[in-house]
Amino acid sequence: MLLRRSHDKLADLPRDPRADAYPMPPVPHGWYAVLRSGELRPGKVVSLHYFGRALIAFRGADGQAGVRDAHCPHYGAHLGAGGKVVGGEVECPFHGWRFGADGRCTHAPFA
Repeated sequence: MLLRRSHDKLADLPRDPRADAYPMPPVPHGWYAVLRSGELRPGKVVSLHYFGRALIAFRGADGQAGVRDAHCPHYGAHLGAGGKVVGGEVECPFHGWRFGADGRCTHAPFA
């Protein structure tokens, strides 16, 4: 049996004319759920695509999760395809650059 909820017909309501008075950016600033915590195991890198961008999520052995741009800024390698977690950082599969959960480069070989 299908139950109907009161919000199922929100699209049928008249649009508030004040809605256009407050322009919003294409992706408002705030927190967004992109993955359930249980889907992100320690030592794994998960590819995501949200807000028109390729992203990755990873969790280090310490349990801290991070979400960052999926491409390595060095040569553009996709960290979700071959990237691995080393300690609490994600490592690029091409040249071994490492990035922390905050997105900063923590290790660049030969630098």
